[in-house]
Amino acid sequence: MKTTGSRLWRLGPALGLLVLFASALAVTGCDDNFTTGAAAKLELSPDRFLFPRAQSGDVLVREVEVANGGAGTLKLIEFNRSSFDLDQFALEWFPGDDESQKSSVFPGVIDIEPDAHITLRLTYNPADSSGARGDVSFRSNDPNNGNVSIPISSPRGGAEIFVSPDSVSFGRVPAEASADETLTISNIGSEDLVFEAMVIGGSSDFSVWVNGVDVVADPSALVDPDGDGNPGLAPEGSFAAIVRYAPPTEGPDSGELIIRSNDANRAELVVPITANGAAPCISVSPPTLEFSAALVGRETVKPVTITSCGQEGLIVGNIRLSDDTAPAYTLVEDFELPLNLPGATPENQPTELIGINFRPEAEDAYGGRVIIESNDAATPSIEVPIVGRGTINECPVPGVAEDSYTVLPLDIVTLDASSSTDPDGSIAEYEWVVVERPAGSIAQPVESFFNPNQPADGGPRDNLSTPRAQFFVDLAGQYVVELRVTDNLDLAAPSEACPEPIARVEIMAEPNEDIHVQLVWNTPRDNNQGDDDGTDVDLHLLHPLGQRWSQAPLDCYFANKNPDWGPPGAVANPSLDIDDVNGGGPENINLDEPENTAALGAPYRIGVHYYRSESFLAGDYGTSTATLRIYLGGQLADEFERDLVATDNFWDVAGIEWTPGDRRVVAINRFWDDINDIP
Repeated sequence: MKTTGSRLWRLGPALGLLVLFASALAVTGCDDNFTTGAAAKLELSPDRFLFPRAQSGDVLVREVEVANGGAGTLKLIEFNRSSFDLDQFALEWFPGDDESQKSSVFPGVIDIEPDAHITLRLTYNPADSSGARGDVSFRSNDPNNGNVSIPISSPRGGAEIFVSPDSVSFGRVPAEASADETLTISNIGSEDLVFEAMVIGGSSDFSVWVNGVDVVADPSALVDPDGDGNPGLAPEGSFAAIVRYAPPTEGPDSGELIIRSNDANRAELVVPITANGAAPCISVSPPTLEFSAALVGRETVKPVTITSCGQEGLIVGNIRLSDDTAPAYTLVEDFELPLNLPGATPENQPTELIGINFRPEAEDAYGGRVIIESNDAATPSIEVPIVGRGTINECPVPGVAEDSYTVLPLDIVTLDASSSTDPDGSIAEYEWVVVERPAGSIAQPVESFFNPNQPADGGPRDNLSTPRAQFFVDLAGQYVVELRVTDNLDLAAPSEACPEPIARVEIMAEPNEDIHVQLVWNTPRDNNQGDDDGTDVDLHLLHPLGQRWSQAPLDCYFANKNPDWGPPGAVANPSLDIDDVNGGGPENINLDEPENTAALGAPYRIGVHYYRSESFLAGDYGTSTATLRIYLGGQLADEFERDLVATDNFWDVAGIEWTPGDRRVVAINRFWDDINDIP
């Protein structure tokens, strides 16, 4: 619960790589093997140059092997030695383990054949005991590791965290399976390392375990992670953290493990996590192809979607119906085998649709299977069951009592489907689906509201067996809600079997207040912005005579929802109608009959405060994007958007000038890291 005065605390790169190496060849000369079709794979062992504590006069040497685990020649170019202190570090290399060929001169291109390696040797002559940092960087023709950076670590004073490896990459993990990768977390500093939290950002399919405990759910496991009986991790101590991946569905995944500790130089360490990226991956949907009740003698076609969900290309070599499939099913053969789908990217997962035709000849049940074979090593053959039933059942007809409404924001609309009919049976289910809504709206049809006086709090899920539902119009703008009905024999309309008619309700929400301000926000790290745990962003409307934000009576906000601004007479007071505290919004402030801002000498001002970025359960959600819309006289006058990064960020968005002859929005767009820093 919010209280006043207190604080509750996932083609372009491939093209770029091609251009990069074309440039390199222009300098170093032509190499016929450079563009070989076989892929190289760069492997590092270890993945960094890690030096112990040292002082002036010491001479320390560390080596990293750069190996080629692929089938093509690995090429290294553009070694950069400007990213570390040349007075303290000296870099050399030699092929394999042959130190007799050691050299500090790096040619334009270093070739590494399959199953071979070179050795990078780094010599450290510390100037003092303060420690040093840097990295050895170069480029390679590994399609998955074009820009390579090998960190250099030398301990400094205090606690210092070191995590190996510095990223986690899972191979191919099928849906509903799981896999583990181990991180070694060490303290290379001189004082105890104390952990505040470990949280997972991004996909919720990842988790992290220490000593058999999910530390996101139970952070107490981090108090003594190495089990030596003392809080924290002692200098030179280490422990294992298990990153677990358990995907419910196919496809690439990404996330990050965020480790917070008392390391003064790296208070928040982020370990990137990727999965299902490198190998070919196939995803097929739906898992079962259901025709339900199809009309006898009529063809009904439904698709099976094949998706390439890995970074490498997917090759589908065979698609067929099993021998025991009923003759009523046939493949719509408008494709050629093999199907070649390119590798997936975060922005695009290539797909192919395969049609299955169902023509029942009798009122009977029909079964079968679609068999799809591909180069996905984890699931080389996938079988999709097919079920269907022939019927002479006539289609149900959806109908709505009212097909259009013009309402005010925050009104409640009753959706009524009682006029729906079924010529030869009865309607079993009425489903209302929101197909269009204003950006930021989260309203859904419900059976009723927990509290009709506070519809923003929601209500029980709509009961599909009843024809009526309640809909809370949470934002200004246009909504379209479609009705889908199913009869007592599972025949649905609209559907492939019953394509018409389509029944829909159009709702136009138009504010009638002189000033209507609307705030919504989106927090990418919050995977469910409709649950009870999320970020809290607050909307403020400051009177022209107001001097400070969050100060009654001249700031209308969550702690002063219905202020009395006066003067006596017809001038109305503002009201904050919704205060959302768990992510997404909306929040609305309304004001009728504003005062003359020219006479008052200043405009009304609108502010946005990031009251809380922290989760109650899962750490800090981080950045949230706020969207503010301002309506004047019922019309959208302006819209603003900005990222809020952390708790107590404050955005002074805009002013509203209101005079007898004019009304307008004036952008201000001032930003403070902390509301308490505002003069």
